[in-house]
Amino acid sequence: MTVLVNRGMGWTVQWEEAKDLFPCPPIMWQGIWREAGEKYGQSWDIWTAVLAAIGASVQRRLCWDYVRAPIYGMTYALIVSPTGTGKELCTNMVDALLPPDYNIRDAVQSGPALFPIMANAGGKNNKNREARPTILIMSEWTKLAKNAQIQHSSIVDDLNTLFHRQRNWNVSRSERDFAGGDKWLTNPALSVFGTTTPEKLRNTVTEEMMNDGFLNRYLILPGPTAPFEFWPKRKMAGDPKRNLTALQVKLVELAKGEEWGKGANYQEAFTPAASARIQEWGAPYFEPLMRSNAMGSNRKKRLHMYAHLISMLSAWSDGRRMVELGDVEMAIYAVNTSSIFTDWLFDDAPIQLSQRELGDAQVEDLVYRAIIKRPNYYTDRRLYDNFKTRGLNVAKVKRATMSLKEIRKIHTHPETWCYISGDALAEVLERGSFLVEQ
Repeated sequence: MTVLVNRGMGWTVQWEEAKDLFPCPPIMWQGIWREAGEKYGQSWDIWTAVLAAIGASVQRRLCWDYVRAPIYGMTYALIVSPTGTGKELCTNMVDALLPPDYNIRDAVQSGPALFPIMANAGGKNNKNREARPTILIMSEWTKLAKNAQIQHSSIVDDLNTLFHRQRNWNVSRSERDFAGGDKWLTNPALSVFGTTTPEKLRNTVTEEMMNDGFLNRYLILPGPTAPFEFWPKRKMAGDPKRNLTALQVKLVELAKGEEWGKGANYQEAFTPAASARIQEWGAPYFEPLMRSNAMGSNRKKRLHMYAHLISMLSAWSDGRRMVELGDVEMAIYAVNTSSIFTDWLFDDAPIQLSQRELGDAQVEDLVYRAIIKRPNYYTDRRLYDNFKTRGLNVAKVKRATMSLKEIRKIHTHPETWCYISGDALAEVLERGSFLVEQ
């Protein structure tokens, strides 16, 4: 990355080591996650793979009454990172941590095809089938979104329907059994774990998928974001099936434990300290978000559920039946990272909302995040042109820029006269160097 450095003789250009954009801190590597982190590195894809395996192992044995619907253990998780960063490791890890007889599939082309995948073996004419816990592990998740574009495809609607579904699931194709029949699946338990690249995600996910609840069912997190090492100093452990056997055995044993919750109110799962902390953090963030019509709000409107579910899975994986403060802190960091990362992925998309729907505070947030994302790049003209092409009125951008300068959230760089944040200005003044995007 290019850096401007002040050596006392003016500003010169040099190269500086890149930084980890989305670090996965020590708070995430407690309990059952510790072994995986020690062997394979403490990155978000490894952490999410363990979370997905815990959720798939627990499935419906964790059951709490949540906001107008039950909450179970299953997760829909998506890792997004550039090509060539080793995403296959985390898909292999999910597979390795589940029992050998767990029902694992790579993908599904249509909604009705989920029925034979999830159903326990039965007779040819057996219409009522008990579901077996199932996970789709997809090295290229966008296949789902592409299949949704096939005429009359119901894959997206059916995946939405099966997410933490309480009722039995029905597939009706014909009154004749040989033509598909009319079938019922009891106690469905479906998990999804996928990986893709930022480019494929942006090019495949439609605006409808962002707004109809399909995308927000996924906990979206980055893959490895630390600088790439051609010859790493630290060696990874190798094949997860050989090296995580003890962890897999522990998950199998945990899955045999007593059911947790049994439909009771989810607030009963939290200790007083954990309850106070999650309320203190969650209420100011989620209550305005759930009322908002701002750009991008729909894609984050199910993160409140994951805040509770991650807390519960952390407690379960440690053999506890009460959510403690450490579980909540882990969940808060994961949800915050997912929120910021999802914004980072989609912020360059066109702004679809009408001008009157975007208030001054929302425009200020868009401008500030643009400057944070590309520090020392934007002049006034570049800001105006960027947001004008995305459908935003220039007058609103001018007003937002002036307001941000007045409250000192943004400043002009002392040498380049491009915008930087207040924190970045402090770095310039203190160290005489600043990261520049070309």
